[in-house]
Amino acid sequence: MDDHLRQLTRIENFEGQFAVDDFIESVSAPLLATAREQPHEFDPKPFIQSFEATIDQLVGLRDGVEEHIVRLEDDERRSSIQHSDRMNDLSAVFNDVHGMFEHLEARISEVGNTAIQIGEQLETVDKQRIRAIEARELIEYYLEFASQRVDRLEDLRMAGPDDQLKAAIIARRINAIAKDVSAEGSEKTKRAIERYCEVLENGFLENFEEAMHHGDLRGMEASARILHEFNGGQSCVQRYLNQREFFLDSVDLSPPEDAITPEAGEWPSPPPPCDPILDDLFQRLEHQLEPEWRNIAAIFPNAGEVMQIFVQRAFTFSIQNYMVKLLNRAEAVSGLAFLRFLASSHARAVASVKAIRRFDDRVVRPSIKGSAEQDGEGASLNGGLKPAAAKDTASATLSACVDRCMEDLFAPYIENGRYLNRERQALSDVFARILKPFVEYQAERRQVIKSRNALMRKLKDAAGATVEDPHITLPEENGWVRKSTVVRMLLVHAEAMGRCAEMATSQELPKYVEAIYKLLIEQVNVNYIDAGLDAALEDLEMADSKIEPNLKELSVVRSANRAALLEQKHFKQAIMPILSRMSVGTREIIMAQRATLSELEEKANKVMNKAIDAIVAWLLLSLAKQKKKDFQPRDQDLDLMSLATPACNQCIEYLRKVQDSASDFLDPQNGEAFFTEVGVTFHSLLLDHFKKFTISATGALVLSKDIAKYQEVVDRCKIPSLSERFEMLRELGNVFLVKPEILRSLLSEGYLAKIERRSLVPFLKMREDWSSARIDQLLRGYATDAELAATDDKKVTAADKLRLGAKTVANATRAFTKG
Repeated sequence: MDDHLRQLTRIENFEGQFAVDDFIESVSAPLLATAREQPHEFDPKPFIQSFEATIDQLVGLRDGVEEHIVRLEDDERRSSIQHSDRMNDLSAVFNDVHGMFEHLEARISEVGNTAIQIGEQLETVDKQRIRAIEARELIEYYLEFASQRVDRLEDLRMAGPDDQLKAAIIARRINAIAKDVSAEGSEKTKRAIERYCEVLENGFLENFEEAMHHGDLRGMEASARILHEFNGGQSCVQRYLNQREFFLDSVDLSPPEDAITPEAGEWPSPPPPCDPILDDLFQRLEHQLEPEWRNIAAIFPNAGEVMQIFVQRAFTFSIQNYMVKLLNRAEAVSGLAFLRFLASSHARAVASVKAIRRFDDRVVRPSIKGSAEQDGEGASLNGGLKPAAAKDTASATLSACVDRCMEDLFAPYIENGRYLNRERQALSDVFARILKPFVEYQAERRQVIKSRNALMRKLKDAAGATVEDPHITLPEENGWVRKSTVVRMLLVHAEAMGRCAEMATSQELPKYVEAIYKLLIEQVNVNYIDAGLDAALEDLEMADSKIEPNLKELSVVRSANRAALLEQKHFKQAIMPILSRMSVGTREIIMAQRATLSELEEKANKVMNKAIDAIVAWLLLSLAKQKKKDFQPRDQDLDLMSLATPACNQCIEYLRKVQDSASDFLDPQNGEAFFTEVGVTFHSLLLDHFKKFTISATGALVLSKDIAKYQEVVDRCKIPSLSERFEMLRELGNVFLVKPEILRSLLSEGYLAKIERRSLVPFLKMREDWSSARIDQLLRGYATDAELAATDDKKVTAADKLRLGAKTVANATRAFTKG
């Protein structure tokens, strides 16, 4: 093997990345170069020898590698056994050390517990020692007072702030001891101690006032802290607040003479805004919060409590005193003025309370919390002063305090239903003033009706007696139901609802809303609209049947319909927003609103039905004036055949008036329903009417003219159902116009073909030529002999017609629809 192959088969060449193709190419490279240099044919033997030698070398190399792997595995196995033995030894050593540490920790815990017990005992002994020392000192001071010697205490009082604080605490404790001592001569000592405490307090107060006069916050803080430890510090708090500009400026503050004008208590003048002076008080209070808090926090150790006293005093003395005077003056004007100023004051107070609560959350609470977390030594006989706000132990927050102030401010006007009673009374008074012309007119109207009834009885009893016919002196328009009046009452109610939402709590709001809404229903619906509808019903019932009805009563129906729409809109805009904030009571109010509208519709239906009865009665009376010869004119009457009969003209003229009244007094939907009932009933009356008269050939022309007039006036309304009915009536009139030979064909066409034959025979028999033209023979096959032989000889009087018309109207579908 040459050196080239030895270099290729070294173990280092097979480490890392190894490519077989590159290895074979490297082995063959010298042989290929030699083969290219020799010109003779290719000889494979050198290649075979070279590759065989390479394979032998690779086999030997493989055997060497395998032997090396076996040696390494043996070494690794021996090392693993040694490592395992070493780890077992270390684990045993670690367990021994861990046991020693646990034992040591237990011993340390025992020693620590013993040390804690010793410390607690030492602390208890130290406290007892301190109390004994303090008790001994207090006894010494008490004995000094008994012997009228106060030099030592006076020395403390005249020293620095720390000693003054100590003197104050000693005096307070001695005073407490003196109250419990009942030995001989103790009263004299007690009085001496009390006099000294008074002198001590007055001295500190003088120091506080002097420091306040010079603006010395540090001196004020020292005196305030001493007085706080001495007796709670209420005296210096009062001295401080008495000198605040806010309270000095609001002493004996009263509303001016023109603060409340008469217009403020009258409707429809708008509600006045909050009183300017009261608004200024609230604004000044809000603006004073931050500067006052800075001063109070720097002066008083219980800054939170003092701030609450400041706000409480502002509400109780300044704001409440002025508001009482303001409301008393408003009440002297009217109940409405009182409620308006009460509501505006409440709204302004709520805004101020919210501002104070925000200030509490933003400034006061964080300041108190931060001061409480600071470390400081407590004031004691041997201690010093603590930081300013660290001793604030106020249990209630400023927010809770201002909420109580707000409640106390308005409680005299709200509690025990006082506000609701005032609101109902004021609302009733305003409604009464609005409805006064209407109520007076209706009262006079009822009195006139009563007088007329008495007059009629008197005329019956004494024929020929002369009496004066009573009449209404007030303007007729006072008795009308007006949309503008309903709007005014709804606006008054909306204002009252706004006040209730402002004044009532969430628990009381359902009761307030229900009470005020029921009052609205009583005044608007019962006392106004229902009264107007009742008056219209009475007028229709008492109307003289011989006088043409003017249907002015329908205007009340229009007003009632508009009032219903206004009430629905008012309920949606003024009441539903309040109901959406209520969790209870909404169902009862909504049911009351629906019942109110239902009752209103029912009463309006009665008026419309009564008006239809009056119309039908007049139409019957007009048709009763039809003469038997109207449809059998003589030759000299031929010139009048182009005109309708007088009875027809009277009906047509009145129907036009009915249409105009329905158009003027009713909305389109109700007007259409109303005239549909009139038209259907009149159509039935005409059918019965035509069966009463014998109609000649020339009279048929008159009849067709009448029917054309009826059809013309009905078509003005553009109601398809009525137009179809009167088109059928026109075709029915044609049976009197055509020759007998054409009748059979005519009856088989148009609307007549849809009518039962036995219903048409009575009309055919009214032809003058029924017998002479032997029409019954011509109609054989169209109608049975029994139908043709039937007669309709029953006489129908005018009274029967009226009853028939009334029955027809009563059976008709009359509905007062919502516009």
